[in-house]
Amino acid sequence: MNLLKQISVHLAEAAADHAVKSLDERLLEKLDGQVSETIAEEDRDALIHQLAELLPNLQQDPMPLTKLIEILIRPPSYTFSRVLDIQPPVDFSSGLNAPSPPINMVTLLLLEKAKLRTSDTDIVAGKPEVVASLIQLWLSTPDTAVSQKAHDVFLGLLSAGEEGHGSVSTANEGRYKPHHQSLTWRRVFRDKDIYESLFRICSLRNAGRDGQLNKRDKTVAQARLLDLLVKIDCESIRITHVEEVERQYGVVKNGLLEFAAVRMVDYEDDVLMHMTLIDFFAELLKPNHSLIRASNTSEPSTLYSPSLDFLLHWGLHSRTISYYTEPSAHSSLDLTYLYSRSANYLATYCSSYPERFNSDGRESVDVLRRVMEVLECVSAGQWAQDMIPKHDLHVLASLPGYSLLPNPLHGTSIFLLPTKPPNAAALQTLATIFRGPDDGSVDSTPFSRSVARALYFFYLDRNPRMWHDVVKAAETVALKDEALAATALIGAVVDASWDLLPTKRMDGRILLVTETELAEKCHSSQPLPPSGVLAMLAPPALEAVLPYLLRPAQTFSNLVGGGRGDVESAAYRVAAAKYEVLLSLKAKLMDVVQETGQLSEVVTAVNRRLALGVLGGQSDVGGRENNLLDVLNALLKIHFVYDLLYLIFVFGICCWTLVLSRSSKGSNGPRAKAPIILFAIIGLSLFTRQIWFTVTDGLFSLSTDNSSNIRPSAALNFARQMFYNICTVIAYGALVALGSRREAQRENTVSENGNEAGVPRVAAPESSWKRESYSDHSQDSIYNGP
Repeated sequence: MNLLKQISVHLAEAAADHAVKSLDERLLEKLDGQVSETIAEEDRDALIHQLAELLPNLQQDPMPLTKLIEILIRPPSYTFSRVLDIQPPVDFSSGLNAPSPPINMVTLLLLEKAKLRTSDTDIVAGKPEVVASLIQLWLSTPDTAVSQKAHDVFLGLLSAGEEGHGSVSTANEGRYKPHHQSLTWRRVFRDKDIYESLFRICSLRNAGRDGQLNKRDKTVAQARLLDLLVKIDCESIRITHVEEVERQYGVVKNGLLEFAAVRMVDYEDDVLMHMTLIDFFAELLKPNHSLIRASNTSEPSTLYSPSLDFLLHWGLHSRTISYYTEPSAHSSLDLTYLYSRSANYLATYCSSYPERFNSDGRESVDVLRRVMEVLECVSAGQWAQDMIPKHDLHVLASLPGYSLLPNPLHGTSIFLLPTKPPNAAALQTLATIFRGPDDGSVDSTPFSRSVARALYFFYLDRNPRMWHDVVKAAETVALKDEALAATALIGAVVDASWDLLPTKRMDGRILLVTETELAEKCHSSQPLPPSGVLAMLAPPALEAVLPYLLRPAQTFSNLVGGGRGDVESAAYRVAAAKYEVLLSLKAKLMDVVQETGQLSEVVTAVNRRLALGVLGGQSDVGGRENNLLDVLNALLKIHFVYDLLYLIFVFGICCWTLVLSRSSKGSNGPRAKAPIILFAIIGLSLFTRQIWFTVTDGLFSLSTDNSSNIRPSAALNFARQMFYNICTVIAYGALVALGSRREAQRENTVSENGNEAGVPRVAAPESSWKRESYSDHSQDSIYNGP
């Protein structure tokens, strides 16, 4: 019996006795997605019909059946028309209103098939109860997965009919462009009951009443509505549709957008929803939202947009940035949660509307003053310990470049960013400022690129040790974040597409210098480099950056173990980032060579370094340091320790030999043979020691090249070790000779003392004679006095 027949028989038995017969989950799980692709369409339809009959009457957990349905309808060939042919017919409204999340999910999967074709979407739009149930489920369900799926299905239905639309996107992918003439769009925004349900479910006026959500669930529904509105790329959300409904909820003229942004949220009493609301405002300001486009332009404006006009009109803009510019006017609790959100909103605003920010003198002054105040309070110790205002640095990096030029009134904030002690956030901020606007951004103009160049030279004049500090940070692999940020700063200047400053002053409200004045202020007698890559080849960057880029990558080989403790591969990540900078440097240099015919020698040196790989001549296997060279490096590093321990060993043996020599007589006793045995031990150890150094030094000479770190040659090491060995043998021989001489002198002295005491010489063992002579001599010394 094949698998499909077994499942069909099992489902028939469960349908006959659904109250007692339990589902065989193992059997149902055997039908996975791969098997489902090979099922004949008639067998697929028969199995789905059988499941549709069983599911409404099932009195146990329906998840095994819903998973099986999901597998069966997954192929793209299973269209919405085939969903409508299921018998008994699918009751979408009941499935969406069911209290069971698995039932909700399988109903949404079936309904999702309608978004692939406009005709199928129109069929769904013709069922107002289905659309109303979908909205209710999306905003009210406590199950997050079901809500997200309902959100995707609803958004897909609104977007059906738009050119290029063919799939439901995830929550964070792009924005949708609803087809305004589609039946689904008109059903949602022109059907009074459905349109009113969006207001009713999310409004706090009826919270806790019969049939309504409580306040907590209302705020969840509010967040879900805001998440949808920010993805609908359409100005229609800010115009009136059903005036009677909108007036009932306090809306004046801006439709659903006004309700969601102005009327819906109790921001004074709910700080968490206030955070969500500020994030919503920031998303509205982003250039890829349609509301940012002025009605008479096709490109985003840096001065005006309908979305900004909406925020300014209702006072939402000034209220939001006040949490950043005027923190003293708000409670500490609000600032704890809202200061970072306000800074993020302000950063989005500055980067999206640079002209608008610069034209508002009071607003720009307040922001620059706040950034200066915060950075002036950060000490060098706080920079070193990473106790820094990261949100303020985000704002600083987003400010228009010309607002950061040195100003006699408020100076410039970038001078407060240190390169020593190194801090990753500070280095990243400098990288963003010096790189200038990205290509394609709203502020990507020749003027902005020339300002980025001026800021670089102003900062370099104030901090001439900048590149030495940056290179030192990049070589400190143990501080991975700082090393990566320092490398990114080098890459940002290399990749920077700068322009020259104008030859005459521009608008008086912008304190800008000319090209000649910039060189004078930077104390340069020659014209300043026009591009980032040429700035890297000019002092002081030339003295520090280029040698660093051409050197082999820094590793942990100087540590015992060859860097095996580098569990995050920090050394390799820094080396890879450095290699990417080298590739960018080569590309920029090739452009210079093509234009001027110069710097070909530098290109050759860079190519030679690139040919050595990421680690610079060391093996890149496994993305880690070269294991063999690391081991050999470790062996070389412990040579000194070996020498020290060996000298201590030899000294101990020599001392032991002297002690034994002093207590031994003659040349036949076991103690008398000890010096000879120990001499043999030392000789054997010297031999093995010499083999050790010769082998390791030979391996080093074979495995290194001219680009590696300077190491002593094998011949020099061999000579050095032989010198150590000869000195050791001479010292040991001298000590043994000295001990033998002293022992002979002692024997002569004892013999003379024994004859003076009248002790007869008899044939007795030498050891017995020694004990008797020693005893008589001792008694004379004790009783007769000296």
